[in-house]
Amino acid sequence: MKTVSLGLLLSLCLLLGCDELSVTSPPVLLTAQGERLSPPCARLPVLPVQQAGLPRQFDLLVWNLYKLQRPGWADALAEVPADLLLFQESVDAPPFIRWLTEQGYAWQQVGAFTYQGRTAGVMTAARTPELFSCPLAYPEPVLRLPKTALVSLYALEGSRYPLLVVNLHGLNFDLGTASYEEQLAPLWKLTRRYPGPVLFAGDFNSWGERRSLLLQQRMARQRLVPAHFTPDQRLRVGGWPLDQVFYRGLILEQASSEASLASDHHPLRLRFRLADDATLSGKSR
Repeated sequence: MKTVSLGLLLSLCLLLGCDELSVTSPPVLLTAQGERLSPPCARLPVLPVQQAGLPRQFDLLVWNLYKLQRPGWADALAEVPADLLLFQESVDAPPFIRWLTEQGYAWQQVGAFTYQGRTAGVMTAARTPELFSCPLAYPEPVLRLPKTALVSLYALEGSRYPLLVVNLHGLNFDLGTASYEEQLAPLWKLTRRYPGPVLFAGDFNSWGERRSLLLQQRMARQRLVPAHFTPDQRLRVGGWPLDQVFYRGLILEQASSEASLASDHHPLRLRFRLADDATLSGKSR
Protein backbone atom coordinates (compact mmCIF):
# COMPACT_ATOMS: atom_id res chain seq x y z
CA MET A 1 0.00 0.00 0.00
CA LYS A 2 1.31 3.41 -0.91
CA THR A 3 1.85 5.75 2.03
CA VAL A 4 0.09 9.10 2.27
CA SER A 5 2.09 11.64 0.25
CA LEU A 6 3.43 14.80 1.80
CA GLY A 7 1.36 16.81 -0.67
CA LEU A 8 -1.87 15.21 0.57
CA LEU A 9 -0.77 15.68 4.18
CA LEU A 10 -0.11 19.38 3.55
CA SER A 11 -3.51 19.76 1.92
CA LEU A 12 -5.21 18.12 4.89
CA CYS A 13 -3.28 20.43 7.20
CA LEU A 14 -4.53 23.41 5.24
CA LEU A 15 -8.13 22.22 5.40
CA LEU A 16 -8.18 21.02 9.01
CA GLY A 17 -5.65 23.35 10.58
CA CYS A 18 -2.00 22.66 11.22
CA ASP A 19 0.34 24.91 13.20
CA GLU A 20 3.33 23.78 11.12
CA LEU A 21 1.84 24.95 7.82
CA SER A 22 1.44 28.54 6.67
CA VAL A 23 0.59 29.90 3.23
CA THR A 24 2.36 33.01 1.98
CA SER A 25 0.08 35.42 0.15
CA PRO A 26 1.17 37.05 -2.02
CA PRO A 27 4.07 34.69 -2.75
CA VAL A 28 7.57 35.91 -1.93
CA LEU A 29 10.74 35.57 -3.97
CA LEU A 30 13.58 33.89 -2.11
CA THR A 31 17.22 34.07 -3.26
CA ALA A 32 20.65 33.16 -1.94
CA GLN A 33 20.83 36.74 -0.62
CA GLY A 34 17.52 36.46 1.21
CA GLU A 35 13.93 37.47 0.54
CA ARG A 36 13.48 39.95 -2.30
CA LEU A 37 10.66 42.33 -3.10
CA SER A 38 9.32 41.04 -6.38
CA PRO A 39 7.95 43.14 -9.23
CA PRO A 40 4.53 42.29 -10.67
CA CYS A 41 4.33 39.77 -13.50
CA ALA A 42 1.91 41.87 -15.55
CA ARG A 43 4.59 42.78 -18.11
CA LEU A 44 8.22 42.11 -18.87
CA PRO A 45 10.79 44.90 -18.61
CA VAL A 46 12.74 46.22 -21.59
CA LEU A 47 16.37 45.35 -20.88
CA PRO A 48 19.60 46.33 -22.62
CA VAL A 49 21.57 43.74 -24.55
CA GLN A 50 23.87 41.76 -22.24
CA GLN A 51 27.21 40.40 -23.37
CA ALA A 52 27.64 37.74 -20.67
CA GLY A 53 25.02 35.15 -19.84
CA LEU A 54 24.04 31.58 -20.61
CA PRO A 55 26.17 30.02 -23.35
CA ARG A 56 24.73 29.91 -26.86
CA GLN A 57 24.47 26.13 -26.45
CA PHE A 58 23.22 25.22 -22.99
CA ASP A 59 22.00 22.23 -21.00
CA LEU A 60 18.65 22.29 -19.19
CA LEU A 61 17.38 20.11 -16.35
CA VAL A 62 13.66 20.06 -15.46
CA TRP A 63 12.66 18.02 -12.42
CA ASN A 64 9.94 17.75 -9.79
CA LEU A 65 12.05 17.02 -6.69
CA TYR A 66 9.21 15.59 -4.54
CA LYS A 67 10.24 17.96 -1.73
CA LEU A 68 13.54 16.03 -1.39
CA GLN A 69 11.75 13.22 0.42
CA ARG A 70 13.88 10.50 -1.19
CA PRO A 71 17.64 9.94 -0.83
CA GLY A 72 20.02 10.14 -3.74
CA TRP A 73 18.92 13.49 -5.16
CA ALA A 74 22.42 15.00 -4.87
CA ASP A 75 24.03 12.12 -6.76
CA ALA A 76 21.32 12.29 -9.43
CA LEU A 77 21.81 16.04 -9.89
CA ALA A 78 25.56 15.63 -10.19
CA GLU A 79 25.32 13.01 -12.95
CA VAL A 80 24.91 15.50 -15.79
CA PRO A 81 25.73 19.13 -14.93
CA ALA A 82 23.32 21.68 -16.43
CA ASP A 83 23.56 25.40 -17.10
CA LEU A 84 19.90 25.98 -16.22
CA LEU A 85 17.82 24.14 -13.60
CA LEU A 86 14.02 24.24 -13.31
CA PHE A 87 12.72 22.52 -10.18
CA GLN A 88 9.19 21.94 -8.96
CA GLU A 89 8.34 20.89 -5.39
CA SER A 90 11.63 22.38 -4.29
CA VAL A 91 12.31 23.15 -0.61
CA ASP A 92 15.02 25.31 0.93
CA ALA A 93 16.57 22.47 2.95
CA PRO A 94 20.13 23.36 4.06
CA PRO A 95 21.82 20.41 2.24
CA PHE A 96 20.10 21.38 -1.00
CA ILE A 97 20.97 25.08 -0.70
CA ARG A 98 24.54 24.13 0.17
CA TRP A 99 24.73 21.96 -2.96
CA LEU A 100 23.51 24.84 -5.14
CA THR A 101 26.08 27.18 -3.60
CA GLU A 102 28.95 24.72 -4.02
CA GLN A 103 28.02 24.18 -7.68
CA GLY A 104 27.99 27.93 -8.35
CA TYR A 105 24.29 28.38 -9.04
CA ALA A 106 22.39 31.62 -8.54
CA TRP A 107 18.84 30.68 -7.64
CA GLN A 108 15.36 32.07 -7.02
CA GLN A 109 12.50 30.24 -5.38
CA VAL A 110 8.83 31.09 -5.09
CA GLY A 111 7.92 30.95 -1.41
CA ALA A 112 4.29 29.81 -1.58
CA PHE A 113 4.02 28.05 1.78
CA THR A 114 6.15 26.84 4.66
CA TYR A 115 5.92 23.51 6.46
CA GLN A 116 8.05 22.45 9.42
CA GLY A 117 10.26 25.47 8.86
CA ARG A 118 10.93 24.75 5.18
CA THR A 119 9.69 26.93 2.32
CA ALA A 120 8.34 25.18 -0.78
CA GLY A 121 7.65 26.24 -4.36
CA VAL A 122 9.22 26.20 -7.82
CA MET A 123 12.89 27.14 -8.12
CA THR A 124 14.98 28.27 -11.09
CA ALA A 125 18.77 28.22 -10.89
CA ALA A 126 21.56 29.03 -13.34
CA ARG A 127 25.28 29.59 -13.39
CA THR A 128 24.60 33.17 -14.41
CA PRO A 129 22.48 35.70 -12.47
CA GLU A 130 18.99 36.38 -13.75
CA LEU A 131 18.09 39.80 -15.15
CA PHE A 132 14.52 39.69 -13.87
CA SER A 133 12.27 37.33 -11.91
CA CYS A 134 8.68 37.47 -10.68
CA PRO A 135 6.60 34.85 -8.85
CA LEU A 136 2.98 33.77 -9.27
CA ALA A 137 0.81 31.49 -7.17
CA TYR A 138 -2.63 30.03 -7.77
CA PRO A 139 -4.54 28.01 -5.15
CA GLU A 140 -5.85 24.54 -5.87
CA PRO A 141 -9.63 24.93 -6.41
CA VAL A 142 -10.54 22.38 -3.71
CA LEU A 143 -7.57 21.95 -1.38
CA ARG A 144 -6.40 25.61 -1.66
CA LEU A 145 -2.72 24.71 -1.43
CA PRO A 146 -0.89 27.06 -3.84
CA LYS A 147 0.72 25.91 -7.05
CA THR A 148 3.41 28.27 -8.27
CA ALA A 149 5.20 29.64 -11.32
CA LEU A 150 8.38 31.67 -11.73
CA VAL A 151 9.02 33.94 -14.71
CA SER A 152 12.67 34.84 -15.34
CA LEU A 153 14.84 36.55 -17.95
CA TYR A 154 18.43 35.45 -18.59
CA ALA A 155 21.04 36.95 -20.89
CA LEU A 156 21.86 34.48 -23.67
CA GLU A 157 25.08 34.63 -25.66
CA GLY A 158 24.47 35.81 -29.21
CA SER A 159 20.83 36.80 -28.65
CA ARG A 160 19.47 40.30 -29.08
CA TYR A 161 16.89 39.48 -26.42
CA PRO A 162 17.14 37.71 -23.06
CA LEU A 163 15.89 34.14 -22.77
CA LEU A 164 12.41 34.09 -21.24
CA VAL A 165 12.07 31.14 -18.84
CA VAL A 166 8.72 30.09 -17.37
CA ASN A 167 8.94 27.46 -14.63
CA LEU A 168 5.49 26.02 -13.80
CA HIS A 169 3.90 23.66 -11.32
CA GLY A 170 0.41 23.22 -12.71
CA LEU A 171 -2.83 22.78 -10.80
CA ASN A 172 -3.68 19.20 -10.02
CA PHE A 173 -7.06 18.76 -8.29
CA ASP A 174 -9.43 20.33 -10.81
CA LEU A 175 -12.08 18.21 -12.53
CA GLY A 176 -12.58 20.68 -15.36
CA THR A 177 -10.14 22.94 -17.16
CA ALA A 178 -11.42 26.41 -16.17
CA SER A 179 -9.06 26.89 -13.21
CA TYR A 180 -6.22 25.27 -15.13
CA GLU A 181 -6.67 27.78 -17.96
CA GLU A 182 -6.92 30.63 -15.46
CA GLN A 183 -3.60 29.68 -13.91
CA LEU A 184 -1.90 29.53 -17.31
CA ALA A 185 -3.53 32.61 -18.87
CA PRO A 186 -1.13 35.27 -17.47
CA LEU A 187 1.84 33.14 -18.49
CA TRP A 188 0.54 32.73 -22.02
CA LYS A 189 -0.03 36.49 -22.13
CA LEU A 190 3.64 37.12 -21.30
CA THR A 191 4.98 34.65 -23.86
CA ARG A 192 2.61 35.59 -26.70
CA ARG A 193 4.25 38.86 -27.71
CA TYR A 194 7.77 38.23 -26.45
CA PRO A 195 10.18 38.67 -29.40
CA GLY A 196 13.06 36.62 -28.01
CA PRO A 197 13.70 32.94 -27.26
CA VAL A 198 11.33 31.22 -24.84
CA LEU A 199 11.39 28.15 -22.58
CA PHE A 200 8.09 27.14 -20.93
CA ALA A 201 8.63 24.04 -18.82
CA GLY A 202 7.83 22.19 -15.62
CA ASP A 203 5.32 19.82 -14.07
CA PHE A 204 2.15 20.75 -15.94
CA ASN A 205 0.05 18.05 -14.26
CA SER A 206 -1.26 17.50 -17.77
CA TRP A 207 -3.09 14.30 -17.01
CA GLY A 208 -6.17 13.43 -19.06
CA GLU A 209 -7.14 14.10 -22.65
CA ARG A 210 -8.89 17.44 -22.03
CA ARG A 211 -5.92 19.02 -20.27
CA SER A 212 -3.38 17.64 -22.70
CA LEU A 213 -5.26 18.75 -25.81
CA LEU A 214 -5.87 22.19 -24.30
CA LEU A 215 -2.17 22.52 -23.55
CA GLN A 216 -1.12 21.40 -27.02
CA GLN A 217 -3.54 23.75 -28.77
CA ARG A 218 -2.70 26.81 -26.68
CA MET A 219 1.04 26.26 -26.87
CA ALA A 220 0.77 25.89 -30.65
CA ARG A 221 -0.94 29.29 -30.79
CA GLN A 222 2.09 30.71 -29.01
CA ARG A 223 4.35 29.01 -31.61
CA LEU A 224 5.80 27.02 -28.72
CA VAL A 225 7.08 23.61 -29.83
CA PRO A 226 6.92 20.54 -27.54
CA ALA A 227 10.15 18.68 -26.85
CA HIS A 228 10.18 14.96 -27.64
CA PHE A 229 12.30 12.66 -25.48
CA THR A 230 14.41 9.60 -26.27
CA PRO A 231 14.32 7.62 -24.04
CA ASP A 232 11.07 8.87 -22.54
CA GLN A 233 10.50 7.68 -18.98
CA ARG A 234 8.45 10.69 -17.89
CA LEU A 235 5.87 10.11 -15.16
CA ARG A 236 2.49 9.45 -16.75
CA VAL A 237 -1.10 9.32 -15.54
CA GLY A 238 -3.45 7.49 -17.86
CA GLY A 239 -0.72 7.49 -20.48
CA TRP A 240 -0.34 11.30 -20.43
CA PRO A 241 3.04 12.79 -19.38
CA LEU A 242 2.94 15.32 -16.53
CA ASP A 243 6.33 16.96 -17.15
CA GLN A 244 6.82 18.88 -20.37
CA VAL A 245 9.07 21.38 -22.12
CA PHE A 246 7.95 23.83 -24.81
CA TYR A 247 10.27 26.20 -26.64
CA ARG A 248 10.53 28.90 -29.30
CA GLY A 249 13.52 30.59 -30.91
CA LEU A 250 15.77 27.70 -29.89
CA ILE A 251 16.94 24.52 -31.59
CA LEU A 252 16.59 21.32 -29.58
CA GLU A 253 19.66 19.15 -29.99
CA GLN A 254 18.98 16.45 -27.42
CA ALA A 255 16.24 15.47 -24.95
CA SER A 256 16.01 12.45 -22.67
CA SER A 257 14.17 11.32 -19.57
CA GLU A 258 15.52 8.31 -17.73
CA ALA A 259 14.18 6.65 -14.61
CA SER A 260 15.43 7.85 -11.21
CA LEU A 261 14.69 6.64 -7.69
CA ALA A 262 15.49 10.07 -6.22
CA SER A 263 11.95 11.41 -6.81
CA ASP A 264 8.48 10.22 -7.79
CA HIS A 265 9.07 12.08 -11.11
CA HIS A 266 11.91 11.36 -13.51
CA PRO A 267 14.30 14.13 -14.59
CA LEU A 268 14.18 15.76 -18.03
CA ARG A 269 17.58 16.59 -19.52
CA LEU A 270 17.81 18.69 -22.67
CA ARG A 271 20.38 20.52 -24.77
CA PHE A 272 19.44 23.63 -26.73
CA ARG A 273 21.23 26.14 -28.89
CA LEU A 274 20.15 29.57 -29.94
CA ALA A 275 18.35 29.72 -33.27
CA ASP A 276 18.97 32.34 -35.91
CA ASP A 277 16.83 35.45 -36.41
CA ALA A 278 14.59 33.71 -38.95
CA THR A 279 13.57 31.18 -36.33
CA LEU A 280 12.98 33.91 -33.78
CA SER A 281 10.55 35.58 -36.15
CA GLY A 282 8.35 32.52 -36.21
CA LYS A 283 9.78 29.87 -38.56
CA SER A 284 10.07 27.08 -35.99
CA ARG A 285 12.19 24.04 -36.71
